[in-house]
Amino acid sequence: MTYGGTIAAIAGKDFVLVGVTHGAALGRSFMISRRGAKRMFKLYDRILVAYTGLYGGFQHVNSMLETYLKADYYKYKIVPTVKRVSSTLSAILYSDRFKFPNPIEAIVAGFNPDRSGPELYVVGSLGELIPEKYAATGDGFEIALAVLESQYKEDLSLEEAKKILYSALKTAAARVMTNDPYLEPEVDYVKRPRDNFTFSEAFSFRLLVL
Repeated sequence: MTYGGTIAAIAGKDFVLVGVTHGAALGRSFMISRRGAKRMFKLYDRILVAYTGLYGGFQHVNSMLETYLKADYYKYKIVPTVKRVSSTLSAILYSDRFKFPNPIEAIVAGFNPDRSGPELYVVGSLGELIPEKYAATGDGFEIALAVLESQYKEDLSLEEAKKILYSALKTAAARVMTNDPYLEPEVDYVKRPRDNFTFSEAFSFRLLVL
């Protein structure tokens, strides 16, 4: 039990789609103390990062991720790929694995600076890094993953993927008490960047707008 949120994600031919149920639990109770708590963030307008776990825990992790990625760019001029963002997050979660009272898990999905992709990674609470075409994690992941597994196919359109993702998240929220079934899931997507996309045009951090 991660006390807050279920994430589901799909990587299509030219898009990634990520959704998360709303709600933040109060301490270790099953009470939803904050409806609409933000659990998904966008980097560089091409990568989505979504978290499950205690709200204060992943806020800390998210802040560390932002700091490391900024340092990489300003010190070494490293333009992060989806895998580099995922690997950095994996290292943070592994190094902090004894700090948090419950697991923090994440899904990272998006496109690389050269427009290659899409790529989707599941980052586990102990730093596990697993590439997937579709995935779910969090309190209701068993239910959400079952819906994704039964309906996913290689050539999904964005609209078809949205319907499957909404179904997976709404089904999970209806069955898991730490998810809020009364609010629509937060869903965002990134399509393959345009031909003249450059890193400098999209270099903006919006991770901590809570």
